[in-house]
Amino acid sequence: MGEWRDGERMDEGQQQGTRHSPPSPPNTRLAAGGALPDRLQQALLPVVGYERCTQPDWWGALAIRRTMICAGGAEKAGCNGDSGGPLNCQAADGHWEVHGIASFVSGLGCNAPKKPTVFTRVSAFEDWIAETMNKN
Repeated sequence: MGEWRDGERMDEGQQQGTRHSPPSPPNTRLAAGGALPDRLQQALLPVVGYERCTQPDWWGALAIRRTMICAGGAEKAGCNGDSGGPLNCQAADGHWEVHGIASFVSGLGCNAPKKPTVFTRVSAFEDWIAETMNKN
């Protein structure tokens, strides 16, 4: 299990402000309205703390839940077509783990200030994942 920092549960091996690498599916845009890339894309994204991400001028408390992770921002973030892609975080021992699944990005365009990519937090659904896998 992870620990809590600044009101946000940090998964094992994850530290607030550390960078995480979510590969983007090949059908995602590099810029709002831009062309589709020919190759799989990835970027290192800083995790944005829950307290900051829920501020009214960011995403706000109505949009963000504790079952979500905000990462990226004005310089690098997800774009249209990234939904369903992973947020991979490097653990202390060097291996990579999926900590999030891309959920949504800003309608203001890619890399909009104060609108980081929002990921579903995988650790919030571990029990459901295990139960579903056991049933199948």
